Amino acid sequence: MSFGEKYGLPREYEVYALPIKEFVEKNPGIEKFLSEKEGISELVKGYDAIMPINITLDYIRKRKFDTMKAFRELIQNALDETELVEGKPDAEIFVDKLGTWIKDKGRGLEAKAFVIGTSEKDCWMRGYYGEGLKISLGYFLTQGHQPYVFSNGKVFKPVLYPDNSDNPMIYILMGESKIESKGTNILISGFEVSEEELKKIISFKCPELEDKVIDVVSIRGADCDVEKPYVIYDYPNRLYIRNLYVGKMEEVAKRPSFFSYDIWWFRLDVSRELLTYTMPQLFIEVSKIFEQSDKAKAKLAEKLIESEMVRIKEDYGGKIIEFSPIFGIFEGHLFVYAFPKGLLEHIVEKLQLGEKTKCIRLFTEKNTKDDIIEAIENGIIPFMISSEIAEKTNIPVYQKGEKC
Repeated sequence: MSFGEKYGLPREYEVYALPIKEFVEKNPGIEKFLSEKEGISELVKGYDAIMPINITLDYIRKRKFDTMKAFRELIQNALDETELVEGKPDAEIFVDKLGTWIKDKGRGLEAKAFVIGTSEKDCWMRGYYGEGLKISLGYFLTQGHQPYVFSNGKVFKPVLYPDNSDNPMIYILMGESKIESKGTNILISGFEVSEEELKKIISFKCPELEDKVIDVVSIRGADCDVEKPYVIYDYPNRLYIRNLYVGKMEEVAKRPSFFSYDIWWFRLDVSRELLTYTMPQLFIEVSKIFEQSDKAKAKLAEKLIESEMVRIKEDYGGKIIEFSPIFGIFEGHLFVYAFPKGLLEHIVEKLQLGEKTKCIRLFTEKNTKDDIIEAIENGIIPFMISSEIAEKTNIPVYQKGEKC
């Protein structure tokens, strides 16, 4: 059996799996990576092959990862694998004397997972670009933390070589491990994630969000015929994408939010950032939660009134409803893209206007003062809104002479 077959490489890549003995003879300095520290040496039988993966230090730097981005990429692979095999996402993450572990109950990982440009991800999976695992492992190497991947009785150890180069390449040492557990176990040696970060990184494992769910709605992907959950939490200022923490809303979306969100059919840039040009799509995706959930609309109506974006005023000889979204708040800016169907009814209920919904008509700055006075005299309640936002609503426009 060739080393390519032993470690699970596609046939066209088998030639890249080189015997470690031959490689050491021609590449002095690599042998120092073959020995392990106490503790880890008890998990590794030894290495007998090596493979370059054509990712350099410069390539890693260009992706502009940070510790949490790299950590998140490894977790998303674990969630995907466990969900694929067991039907529900999960990952065991803990810190011990060796470092931080990420364990899944998936199919296990083979050497083909390290080949750049290859990916076996289904369309619904959290991973997408086919490089997250490699870049993340390389990033931790740049921070002085040696990663190990244990799977199916094998161990894969990425190293930067030659380490005296300004732009070393990642090589994968391949050997046999003493760990026989199901799935994939990733160890980032010497790395310790904080308890605070660990608690919030996966939405459905976060204690602060556990009893804060307002609603969950299932939404089908535009290019992937699978339904996935969108979740809204009665907790401010957090954005999760596909169950993984992206950051505080005021940082990643440039404005604070009333709620926290976990959405699915949205992707970050290859740098794992939310960029300005993708921001409109984020608002559109979040608006789908309000469109499909009465519970979410009721909470939104409540927050709009509390913030005085919506208020009743005595003016023009009667009552008017004034709607002035604050664009500096995420849910206020959302109205640039959508006014959820059915939201008006929840606003009316929270304003304690009883059965007045049928008497509410849309008015903008284009209506005259006389229009408003006439409407009020005819029993109409004007809903005052800017013409820009009015285009997104389904509230009936006032017709001159109309009575209620």
